[in-house]
Amino acid sequence: MEANSDRQGLEWQIGVWDRISQLYLREIDPRFAPVVENVIARGRLQPGQHVLDLGTGTATVATAAAPLVIPGGRVTAVDISPEMLTLARRRVADSGRTNVATGRGRRRRSRTSGEGTGRVSRSDSERVMSLAPQLERIHGELTDARRRAHEIAAPLGPERWSTRPAVDEWSVAECLIHLNLTSGAFLPLIRDAIARGRDRQLFSAGPYRRDVVGWVLSWLTEPAVRLRIKTTASFVPASVDPKDRVLEAFDMLQEQLTVCVREADGLALGRLRVISPFDARIKYNLYSCLRIIPAHQRQHLAQAQEVIDSFRAGIGR
Repeated sequence: MEANSDRQGLEWQIGVWDRISQLYLREIDPRFAPVVENVIARGRLQPGQHVLDLGTGTATVATAAAPLVIPGGRVTAVDISPEMLTLARRRVADSGRTNVATGRGRRRRSRTSGEGTGRVSRSDSERVMSLAPQLERIHGELTDARRRAHEIAAPLGPERWSTRPAVDEWSVAECLIHLNLTSGAFLPLIRDAIARGRDRQLFSAGPYRRDVVGWVLSWLTEPAVRLRIKTTASFVPASVDPKDRVLEAFDMLQEQLTVCVREADGLALGRLRVISPFDARIKYNLYSCLRIIPAHQRQHLAQAQEVIDSFRAGIGR
């Protein structure tokens, strides 16, 4: 039964990545350039080394690493998604890198000492699931946002999904796509901050505090919005994708955010800085970042609900 559940979960993940591969290439991949540079710099690659790029996606890291390990080195780029691998192979071919090999990943269950069952012990499970109360709150807010997104989108047909209530206002689809773009931009920044915290051994059990910038941004972002700020052009949806595809991407990104919340537990979140993906001049600590994201989601989910309310009131089409 457990093996069947694992297999179904893996198939679901593969399906999500397959379906959003073009969206990822078009909207998210271009924003990863500075993150890729940082990853490569932190890797300190040398000629002759062998690099394994797990979850290669479109092979941006793999193709950047390839020239740094020659002569004698090679890169193996692996992904579970056939569609993402197609994009990866295309990028490798276009780059002309001959020391990059791509392959399909398969999930293997780990074994624990003494049992050989791959199961996690009760004490390990409790340790993994137990979060600091402040992070537990954020975890719950991300879960609530996921549920709310589905509630808002569920009754909408294709026309209402993509219809704007006014020329200068977003549709429900655009609200959710904007959140996906935002999460996609925040995730590598959060992961980088977590990695820096571990490298520097910056540990703390809390309590955590937002800095002044983070507190102000959270306050401005929460519904009702106190100050409307025009979003950066790169976070304005370029097109409208079908509802099911957008929701699948939203679910996948929310799951990745909750994983980051769990991985951040135990780190000194107030000492790790994150640069805003919206404006490089703005910086705040990692705890502020984790508070801003669900607040921003509540803002745009409330905006999406207002669009639906306008339809019910006969405003717009």
